[in-house]
Amino acid sequence: MRAEAPIQNSTARALPGASATALGRFRAAGASVLHVLLGGHPWPASGPWGRVGQVLLLAAALAYVLAEAPSGGFGPLSDRFAGNDLVPYLGAARTVADGDVRQLYDPVRQQAAQAALLGPLGLQPKGMEFVNPPLWAAVLVPLLPLGLYAADFLWRLLLVLGSGAALLRASPAKAARPAWLLLLFFPFIQAVHHRSMVVVLLAAFTGWVLLARAGKPGAAGLVISLLLLKPQYAVVPFLLLLGRREWRQISGFAVGAALQAVLTVALLMAGGGAPGVDAILPFVGFGGDNSGAMVETHVNLRALIARFGTDLSGWGPYVLLGIGTLASLAVLLVLLPRNLLANDWSVLAVAAGTNLLAPYNQVTGLTLLLVPAIGLLLTRSTAKPVGMDSARFRGAGGRRTPFHTMKRDVLSTDPRVAALAVALALPSLGILLAPLAESWYLVGAWASVVTALVLGLAGSRSSRPAPLRGPA
Repeated sequence: MRAEAPIQNSTARALPGASATALGRFRAAGASVLHVLLGGHPWPASGPWGRVGQVLLLAAALAYVLAEAPSGGFGPLSDRFAGNDLVPYLGAARTVADGDVRQLYDPVRQQAAQAALLGPLGLQPKGMEFVNPPLWAAVLVPLLPLGLYAADFLWRLLLVLGSGAALLRASPAKAARPAWLLLLFFPFIQAVHHRSMVVVLLAAFTGWVLLARAGKPGAAGLVISLLLLKPQYAVVPFLLLLGRREWRQISGFAVGAALQAVLTVALLMAGGGAPGVDAILPFVGFGGDNSGAMVETHVNLRALIARFGTDLSGWGPYVLLGIGTLASLAVLLVLLPRNLLANDWSVLAVAAGTNLLAPYNQVTGLTLLLVPAIGLLLTRSTAKPVGMDSARFRGAGGRRTPFHTMKRDVLSTDPRVAALAVALALPSLGILLAPLAESWYLVGAWASVVTALVLGLAGSRSSRPAPLRGPA
């Protein structure tokens, strides 16, 4: 390889057009493809590294489509369909509709309800268990008359459109293209594939941020209480609000929690009393072999304790988890600004902390990062505020200058935003490397959320407060 360098250099000096090397032509072709797919740069402040992130997002999404389409992975006729989250959701909804709430967390009753749903499709349950609050099962009862096939289609449509609408609402410019591009974030693709309830997380988190910035703290607290439908994600926001003594938001949260409690009690009374917790207990334990939660696949403090702890028996791991969580929250409260939602960088740190300190957090939870990311990726660099539609981007005749020929200073790259764009693409890179080792996806997810936390904490105090862009 060393002997080839002088030859390449001499060729470049000898030929006037030698700059159009294979690498240059590849970059030009790649830029042209991205221009056709995405138009102008959707994330202006991320510069060339943002394009790298976009390429990885698109490549992983394409790989997913190519892998799943031939096997029928998109529809309920696939055998793997029996192992997604919607099946236990609807099985629990059937139990509630039948008035058997006392058996809601009975593993035998759950498998029987799922078998009744899957039987007409010739499928068998995969042992998935419902561990959400009873109220979530009641919310999904209206889907039962549709049948599993139509309910699945409607649910996936709601996941995509509802999540896209939440990101569009969080976007400062209401720009559709950047918002929809972020839905290629692979943890979100995984959430849709498994029919997770990620749309509730995105809607609640987005509403919390926007209402708080609009000067409506009570309503903001009420909206974030929706996370109690997936309660592990409500822990960190509530404790941070408590640490900041945001009493009006806490009051709104308490009202929402009380309302859910009243509805739950009414549901239990109508269904014959409180259910047992047999199906939930396996998810409380530590260690992958002794826990239905598959802790080793999580992205949180609990997973670190399970992976590196030497003795996972007894109360030791739980004490360590509690101390580590409280200590981490204390650090966040010290490093974050007084107003937790002051700017998108601080919201990014809160979203990352919510993931890392949630007692149960799979990779799909990383979708919370998209709420602040959409605002950050649409910002312009304050150092070189050159817009993508500026005259400097246009050549003779008003034609747009090809992306790969733009000078670096014209791109107005903000290094923090560029790092965020790459961080969001790391799970996609992990998926592309997964054929070499399945663990690469988990490594990419860990790198993504940790990088987001560091960037959020670093940028939270150096950025100006975000403009109010709450509901009109």
